Amino acid sequence: MTILLTGVTGFLGKVLLWKIIDDNNYNKIYVFIRSKKGVDPENRLKKIAMGRDCSKIQILPFDLSELNDDSVSKDILDSVQHVVHSAASVSFNNTFLKEYQENVLNTMNLLNSVVKKCKNLKAFIHISTAFVQPRDEKNLLKNKTNEIIDSNDHHLDTYTHTKNICEHMLRQECLKNNIVLKIIRPSIIGPSLNFPYIGFVDNYLASTGAIILYKKGVFKLISSCHSANIIPVDIVVDCILFVIKNNPVDQITPCVSPFNIVAKDSKEYLNSSIIINHKYYKFLSAIFDRSKILIYSIKDRRKSKQLINVLDRVINSYPLHSYTFNNTIYQVNMNKKKYLDESFFPGIDSFMKQNN
Repeated sequence: MTILLTGVTGFLGKVLLWKIIDDNNYNKIYVFIRSKKGVDPENRLKKIAMGRDCSKIQILPFDLSELNDDSVSKDILDSVQHVVHSAASVSFNNTFLKEYQENVLNTMNLLNSVVKKCKNLKAFIHISTAFVQPRDEKNLLKNKTNEIIDSNDHHLDTYTHTKNICEHMLRQECLKNNIVLKIIRPSIIGPSLNFPYIGFVDNYLASTGAIILYKKGVFKLISSCHSANIIPVDIVVDCILFVIKNNPVDQITPCVSPFNIVAKDSKEYLNSSIIINHKYYKFLSAIFDRSKILIYSIKDRRKSKQLINVLDRVINSYPLHSYTFNNTIYQVNMNKKKYLDESFFPGIDSFMKQNN
């Protein structure tokens, strides 16, 4: 089987690459990797692979924004059977135009320059997010996990908004060109359950960064309503491989945890933090957490801006507690206590120690 991957330098993409390297069903793997900060694609792959055999990997050294009709040879395009597109900008505070370029235009460029030309393509698998659904008038998520959601402006950030737009554009173009499109919607991707080892995490994105800031005492107050649906990265990878192997009838496959992690679940781990009634949370957080960051800005203005963005994200995430995810296509079975005690919190601890 021959597969083409984007986003292999990212958290999800590299774990997917590792699993595919270990899978004998794949005899050729094409990966898009561009040069970055003076490091060429070959050395970036070497770092990502972490000692794994890369003999069946071929690098396509292009930025997705620069792809054209001649970027990838006909022989390669004719051999590709599956394309998995996990590359995306997951910065929640970029301008709309920047996120639109990264998450919409780059995806459409991949579709037009590569996917449409793959004569033996079985499926184009696009990694979206469970949060593509906009908020309603009460700022609550709509319970439509398995459906294509109408696009509107009720999004908390430019990331989810542009991912929503991208889904719509992909559906139209793939339908028009008779391309099998599969959309996978993971919730918040967190430390691994088992693979490559228990608790693997390598970035400050999403829940990891916020929890580290609480653990270090940068933030102090937690709303009693805070809640997050966190899915281990290796479970998302298994979901992708499930879709490739089984080709489910449904176009959209949610990949979400059977439980939400709520404020009280972190009480013992974040023992220096204080859980308070949500009625007073925004007011008190503005006094304590935000004022602390403003004082910190005297030392490092750029860093304080990043901290404010994370805090705003935490404050605005509380409506998620009222949302129930549906996961009817790909069933995820996890024990909440075991995941928290053996994978989630220990994984974050390990990552903090490695990056002190």
